[in-house]
Amino acid sequence: NANTNLQNLLNNMGSKLDKLDNLADALKALHSYFIYPMQVNEFLFIPNKDIVYKVSNDN
Repeated sequence: NANTNLQNLLNNMGSKLDKLDNLADALKALHSYFIYPMQVNEFLFIPNKDIVYKVSNDN
């Protein structure tokens, strides 16, 4: 009986790990879908964007 409980626990953990693995794959897919078509500065949150903008357009 303790054996069965242990087996159930291990199966449960295994299934949770599989779900995490699937989530990781989904996040990787989303990451490559969203990041690469855009320019980095459009995607990243830049707190002082106006300062960065002024500096970069100073030429």
